[in-house]
Amino acid sequence: MPGENDIEYFARRLRSERRMAHQAVDEAARQLHIRLASEYARRARKAGVYVIGA
Repeated sequence: MPGENDIEYFARRLRSERRMAHQAVDEAARQLHIRLASEYARRARKAGVYVIGA
């Protein structure tokens, strides 16, 4: 089971990737950040945490 530090990390990275996707000028970069955000959302859900907007 993931520790609290892992859960905080997933949530922090999810927010960061969303922010970078929003700021990305290049479409390929935007899609990469969206994909990474989705992966962090999946990991947070697996850890039992639901991040709003995930």
